[in-house]
Amino acid sequence: MQFVKLGEYLCEVWSRQYWKLEKLSSFEELLERSLPESRRQAYYMMAIHEKSDANTEATTWRDALDKARQLVKVARKGGPEFACALWVHKAQQLPREEFRRGSNDT
Repeated sequence: MQFVKLGEYLCEVWSRQYWKLEKLSSFEELLERSLPESRRQAYYMMAIHEKSDANTEATTWRDALDKARQLVKVARKGGPEFACALWVHKAQQLPREEFRRGSNDT
């Protein structure tokens, strides 16, 4: 995970153009001076950070969608007695698989 964090910092330096504070002409020049033997590794870490953000966001979206589908199933089974607030709270608190198991038990 340290590589992801370092990749995050490098992405920030690149996107906010912090190398200009050091009066350098480019991000590449900053890497040449700071990490002369590890420039390629720096780009790998940046790519890992970017991928991990995208994967985390996609996973969160899939989890939320899956929980919403499970809530609909539970609501249909429960009919008028469906305890909406209780189930929404469970959906927010429990991990996806645990919520799915719990909702299938009803």
